[in-house]
Amino acid sequence: MPFTALILNPIHPGAATAARELGALGEVRTYLTTPESPGPEQVAQALSEGAGSVVVAGGDGTQRLVAGALAGTGVPLGILATGTACVYSRNLGLPRGLAGAALAMTGVPRSMDLGWASLDGGSPEPFLVATGMGRDAETLLGVRNNLKKRLGWVAYVRAGLGTMGRHRLPLRINGQPIEAWTVLAGNVGRVPTASLFPGARPDDGRLHVMHLGVDGWRDWWPVLLTGMTHSRRDIGKLLRWETAHVLIGSDIPRAVHLDGDLRTAARSLEVWIDPGTLRIRCPGERRLMPFR
Repeated sequence: MPFTALILNPIHPGAATAARELGALGEVRTYLTTPESPGPEQVAQALSEGAGSVVVAGGDGTQRLVAGALAGTGVPLGILATGTACVYSRNLGLPRGLAGAALAMTGVPRSMDLGWASLDGGSPEPFLVATGMGRDAETLLGVRNNLKKRLGWVAYVRAGLGTMGRHRLPLRINGQPIEAWTVLAGNVGRVPTASLFPGARPDDGRLHVMHLGVDGWRDWWPVLLTGMTHSRRDIGKLLRWETAHVLIGSDIPRAVHLDGDLRTAARSLEVWIDPGTLRIRCPGERRLMPFR
């Protein structure tokens, strides 16, 4: 008989509570992730053993890897956010705690998009929120684990203050030379405190790209105002557009991240969107609306 597989990152404080809450709602088998085996292998094992649905309990990194392993399978995925930022679940409006556990088990499966990225022509890696090359990825070098546990997503803001004053980098977008603080490609619209891509939805079938051309502190103020007011208007240092595919390049290896996970520095970052490849459990009575 089909069961629900819980893919659980046990390092988070809410892991034990998540397992207990889900177990009270139905037949659940738990598969623990490890740093060496962070999710895809557990998904493969669960499906081979007859799992009819999957719930992932963890942060953005665990969520993206489990989602990538389920892409195209049609198996419903419930998300129970237990990590620090949990940006993707915030964009879906998913609750935490007991309400989140019930939704992860019984919510209505909806078709959602998944982003893919290839670094230097390597194997595609999944992302749910955003990927980027440049200074934003460098910011992650300054995020300390102890601060993440104590401050949550504010730790990312604190680290960002240390890189915002740095100058632009020589990069390329689809072969065209540019100067940019960073180039981002996103699947959803919002991060805590700001909208990167106002109007973007996780089911719109589009890849949202940002060329951020700030060069020092003075250029940041209009950009920050645009983000905090959720404005869709581009300004001189902030250009955004929609596409299905983008190739970001550099003459020397640059920092790259996927959903906040710092990856190996790369010279090229090829990014595309896979529309409707996921089945995510969401509230049945609420239609997904874009963040404004």
